[in-house]
Amino acid sequence: MTAPPPRRARAVGAALVALAAAASMVAVSCRRGVVEPTRALAPTDAEAGNELQRRAAADGGSAPKAGRSALRPALADARMAGVREALRAHDAPGAARLAGAALYRSDLSLEDRCTFALLAGRLALASGEPPAAAAAFTAAAAPPCPLAPYAKLGGARAALAVRSYDLAAELAGASAAAGVAAAEDAQMVQAEALAASGKRPQALVLWRQVLASSPRGPHWVEAAGHAASTLADGDASAAPEAYALASRVLLEAPHRAEHVGARASRARAAGPAKRPVELDLEERVGASRGWLEAGDHARALAESSALFVDPKLSPAGACAAAIVRAQATARAAKSAAQADAWGDALPKCDAQPELVTALYNGAKASVSAKRPQEALARFAEVERRFADHRLADDAALRAALVVAEHGGEAEAVSRLVQLAERYPTGDMRGEALFRAALFALRAGDDAAAKPLLERVDALFPDDRHWATAGRASFFRARIAERAGDPAAARALFVATLERAPLSFYMGRGYAHLAERDLAGARAELARVAARDTAVAFAAPSRELLQSAPFQRALRLLEAHDLEAAKREFAAAHALGDAAPAEAVWEVGALFDQVEAWEIGHGFSRGRVHDHLARLPEGAFRGLWETAYPKAFAGEVARGSATHGVRASLLWGVMREESSFVADIRSPANAYGLMQLIPSTAKWISGGAVTHESELKRPEVSVDLGARLLAKLLEQHHHPALAVAAYNAGSGAVNRWVSGRTTEEIELFVELIPYEETRNYVKRVLGTASAYAYLYDRDRLDDALRLPSRVLP
Repeated sequence: MTAPPPRRARAVGAALVALAAAASMVAVSCRRGVVEPTRALAPTDAEAGNELQRRAAADGGSAPKAGRSALRPALADARMAGVREALRAHDAPGAARLAGAALYRSDLSLEDRCTFALLAGRLALASGEPPAAAAAFTAAAAPPCPLAPYAKLGGARAALAVRSYDLAAELAGASAAAGVAAAEDAQMVQAEALAASGKRPQALVLWRQVLASSPRGPHWVEAAGHAASTLADGDASAAPEAYALASRVLLEAPHRAEHVGARASRARAAGPAKRPVELDLEERVGASRGWLEAGDHARALAESSALFVDPKLSPAGACAAAIVRAQATARAAKSAAQADAWGDALPKCDAQPELVTALYNGAKASVSAKRPQEALARFAEVERRFADHRLADDAALRAALVVAEHGGEAEAVSRLVQLAERYPTGDMRGEALFRAALFALRAGDDAAAKPLLERVDALFPDDRHWATAGRASFFRARIAERAGDPAAARALFVATLERAPLSFYMGRGYAHLAERDLAGARAELARVAARDTAVAFAAPSRELLQSAPFQRALRLLEAHDLEAAKREFAAAHALGDAAPAEAVWEVGALFDQVEAWEIGHGFSRGRVHDHLARLPEGAFRGLWETAYPKAFAGEVARGSATHGVRASLLWGVMREESSFVADIRSPANAYGLMQLIPSTAKWISGGAVTHESELKRPEVSVDLGARLLAKLLEQHHHPALAVAAYNAGSGAVNRWVSGRTTEEIELFVELIPYEETRNYVKRVLGTASAYAYLYDRDRLDDALRLPSRVLP
């Protein structure tokens, strides 16, 4: 690294001196040569509670009730409008300059200066401007700012950038000692500064602490790599530990091994540790798996292909290598090659526990390769040799569908019905019985379908899955209609409203009710809404909301430090598997408030039983709004108005395509919120948009996605077909529609041969219904009452 220009270094130094002065209240002691300031700065729970009360009073009201956390995002403040616009224009340096200038405004409160300063410092640091970063962090480095430990951490990083190592270590140590959730981040910065100043033994203490507290945490590779290097250069007695740490990096994170010098550290430690320098065969298998998990499929394929045929490899190692090879092939080759690769793995794994994985995945690859007999043989082996395995009933279901696809429908139905008896606890029972009923429905045999659908409802009365909720009840209702029993049909349609709110089949049930009695359908929906309005949902406890970690998380959200906020929420026990549901939903809503929709709504995907049983009414409306936020509302409104596509449908596609991640790229090279591939974008834009970078801009992606949906709606005349074409292409949809134009749309959707597209249609249309209910009630009927036939 070259030395920084003297003038720049002096500017940074002046700012950092001020930052260090702000930290001087923290007593610094030396223990074993490591700077370890005493604990201070972090507010106590009582102090945090007082702060909550004070902020509420300043806003002209009482303290927020549970579930209504106070939040004032910095980027939503009018005084930061220029910063917001610069960020939207991807002008990070400009945003940093404007944020830094905002700190000198005379109308900033202490609280605003705290959050503005942390944001400004982070922007400046990311833009490569340590002087500006240090100046901003100084403004947030002392009480009463609850983010002072984070400001010190930022200041330490700025000091590192200009090689002020002693000061960086001091500031990072102060941050680490404050007891905040970023303590490990601070320890890593402190260790880096100590090592750079020649104090590697003190740094080693910190790296070991990080590895002990978080063996698989975000910093384990750097901690293990740097610790290994330090140990390898030390006493011979430390060589075994150095060797083990370096080897772990080489096996589990090979893509980062060179960055931390793991290979060189292992080589230096090998002699004193009396171990080989090069990876042995078994270790190379582990490394090939590491390449696969890192997403380097070509490297994983090359490594595993060379290994799995080596006769010196152990049986377990040969199986593991063969599976890595097959998995890498599945990501890089066509289905025939995938099926062959899994076939190569079968003899290697014949006596290994992984055989069931090889058989099942191999069978699926054989289906894709259009080799049905091979697929059936592999599925049969799963059932024969692993009857008690969780994949046994999956294999039975898929085998039955293969039989049906190749003309054996009667045998397939028999297999499907038997599956529910043979696997009484299997999770595929409902799907098997429904598929058997579907064959009967397609053949017009309602008498055969009815008892199968009744069994599905009896087995799974509380099904909340978006693909299946309300499905059996809906088709039972259609059977009752055809049998001349309108009362039974109505009751079953109403059941879809009650049990599967805003799912695909709730919409279909409402549509059929409305066809016969629109006023009655609306009355039933209103009745269910009234029912759900009266149901309570717990609010987060005041103790949790007032805890110091939760309050720090709020301030970090205001400063738009999202990852740090997540860690503080976890420290407050508001996130994680053991967190109360009401706390998780509160956190999700808070992330949505700062327009981090990709994070906020994501928490709901693992908690569907909390809200999907109720309409968005009363206490449940907030949950639904968190799960279905008005993300990129301006772009959606413009796309809807310009191209005549319902906003709810645009949100439905966006949520399910990209989960609101604006710069996402799929394995199929689709980009942006609406997941368009460059060739489609070029066509739909008339050649105006050709580069992937443009597709990552929300305004471009949403506009082109809306334009494409408008064309597909015009071409296919039915929202379900347009959505299917968005996923699978118009050519596929035209093939499926041929000769089936009068078929009921529900039957058509369930018979789409592509499982991905079949589920995609139901998911998008259900999501669109939710958005219409939440934000466009005047057009809710349009979203729910889709035409009942393939071609209206």
